[in-house]
Amino acid sequence: MMTDESERYSIRPLGMFRLFLAFLVMLQHLGINLLPPELAMFNIILQPGTIGVVAFLFLSAFIILDVATSSYDGHPVRFIANRALRILPEFLIAMIVAVLVQYYLFRHGNPANTYFYPDFPEAFSPGNILTNLIFLIPLPQGPRWDFVYTIWTVRYEIAFYIAVFVVLAAVNRVPPASRTTLVERTMLGGAGAVVALAMLAPLEGTWKFMATVYSFIAVGAIYYVLRENRTLGKQPEALSYGIVIAALTYLLLGYTNSVLTTSVTLLMVIIAMGLLELRISDRKFARLDHLCGDLSYTVFLLHLQVATLVKNFMGATVTSFIVATVLSFAGSLVVSRLVRRVTGPLRARIRGRAI
Repeated sequence: MMTDESERYSIRPLGMFRLFLAFLVMLQHLGINLLPPELAMFNIILQPGTIGVVAFLFLSAFIILDVATSSYDGHPVRFIANRALRILPEFLIAMIVAVLVQYYLFRHGNPANTYFYPDFPEAFSPGNILTNLIFLIPLPQGPRWDFVYTIWTVRYEIAFYIAVFVVLAAVNRVPPASRTTLVERTMLGGAGAVVALAMLAPLEGTWKFMATVYSFIAVGAIYYVLRENRTLGKQPEALSYGIVIAALTYLLLGYTNSVLTTSVTLLMVIIAMGLLELRISDRKFARLDHLCGDLSYTVFLLHLQVATLVKNFMGATVTSFIVATVLSFAGSLVVSRLVRRVTGPLRARIRGRAI
């Protein structure tokens, strides 16, 4: 009985780490815009937001493939429905908050103290707002103004969800014994092609940026396939680590032009790989970790709106930085718990039976 309970509540302790990565993104945005210049310099040098985004995309790819092949094998609609319930409700709330905050600042804000709001009325047109709502995968041309600026990262993750859904649907008629291996081989081939494109193709500008960001997700997918040992046979742990570190080092040096940022990002990825090997069975810890994981996405979406309002009224000071940080976490916690209460039962039902 103890073994059953332990296995039932066994989780990878990733929620707190994901919240820390979201905090790194918030630290960059708030630090650059709310701290005095002499204190904000560390953000420019270290680029903590880049570190958080890259580590998050790598980690997300691994987790999504793991969940897709273990919990949603043969149920692609169930997979994409659950992902939609995870992403869309909080994005819609963040979108409403962002439009209201930025419209207020457009009409009444102090231009000397305010950042991140549009200075042209067309941004608030129904067409641009609708484009924000439906533009959920990254393409070269997007909305004229992104109200929820940080959603650009989530769009890449959504594109990966769609790719996984397509692969799951394509192999759905394959016998179950062969299905997972076929999914892994397909994802390995696609991910390898994305990384090769980012490294070798003569791309420039937006196309180069898009290929590089997709490649961070692709490296996470490759690591998943290597570590699961079903497709290529058992791989030495050092080989899996080596492939990830080598690929990310090459990509990051071109993406950041910073040895320091590259080094710290690699450290975060190594920590993520270590956490992926752990399992925690304590239920209280599991609840706290899930809370932190849910909170990470909400903080990621909402902190810019909070910081923009705080700067408008308080200017750029250490106090405004602290106030914006506290309010970002507090407001995000309220939104996260509300969304979880509404969508949690439905997501649990989706996980429990096929659609």
